[in-house]
Amino acid sequence: MTYRPLALPRGTPTAMERAHGYDRQHRHDAPRLGRYTIDTDSSSLSYKSRHLFGLLPVRGTFAIRGGTVEVTEPLSGSRVHAEIDAVSLRTGNARRDATVRSAKFLDTDRYR
Repeated sequence: MTYRPLALPRGTPTAMERAHGYDRQHRHDAPRLGRYTIDTDSSSLSYKSRHLFGLLPVRGTFAIRGGTVEVTEPLSGSRVHAEIDAVSLRTGNARRDATVRSAKFLDTDRYR
């Protein structure tokens, strides 16, 4: 079984990369073992769903409030824990976003 390297954005190394000695020139087959804190300033959760009888794709994002990534051996035992901010839902359609945030779906006024 082969593992793909972590997909990282282009540009200068992040604080986590500098702290853990990640080298973009020499990627590893697997991430280093350990527990990592998610950088909430530069991370988000993206998703893809279907709308209108399952015909049209809908993409959206949520901001991440906090979380951790635990890389273990074997890698299949690794875990990700992320807490998202439901109010931050963005799909590019303000009307749809308001409906999804409403009491009918996420009820973000009640569950903050």
